[in-house]
Amino acid sequence: SAPTQVGFVAGALPADESNLVVSEIMYRPAQASAAEVAEGYSNRDLFEWIELLNIGDAPVALVGVSFIDGVDFNFDTGSITSLAPGERALVVRSLEAFTFRYGAAAAARVAGEFANETGLSNDGEQVIVQGTGGVIRDFTYNDRAPWPEAADGDGFSLVLIAPESNPDHAVASNWQSSA
Repeated sequence: SAPTQVGFVAGALPADESNLVVSEIMYRPAQASAAEVAEGYSNRDLFEWIELLNIGDAPVALVGVSFIDGVDFNFDTGSITSLAPGERALVVRSLEAFTFRYGAAAAARVAGEFANETGLSNDGEQVIVQGTGGVIRDFTYNDRAPWPEAADGDGFSLVLIAPESNPDHAVASNWQSSA
């Protein structure tokens, strides 16, 4: 349905397919460590996250941007409302678990948590990011070749290769496993 409200961020362009990419996906994190289990984070799915990156040369407003498939999240409810050029924002399954594993500096880039008890599929799935002007990203990742299989549970994530070139997210060869 059409938006009933539109918000603006002064000096920022609306997010669209020319300036915003999904740059990294941690869909099947490594098993919880003994310290994480002791803190109550025994389910490795708690460490899932997805990252957006501004590839434009101007600030981008995240107002009106949401994940509508794969995970649910609306940036209108998030703590980050815009991204400077080259800046990243994360949406996580559990902020507490993410902060415990990755630290406060990484958690400072978290816009919020997945909504409606959603999470990323370990077998791959469709991800749709929508903005005020329509669909920004619509692609399906997978955990089998030709997709990078190392991202499937050993602590590696899927990383978009050369995100500044705005590659097609649906092409497996545009992704690699993290280092």
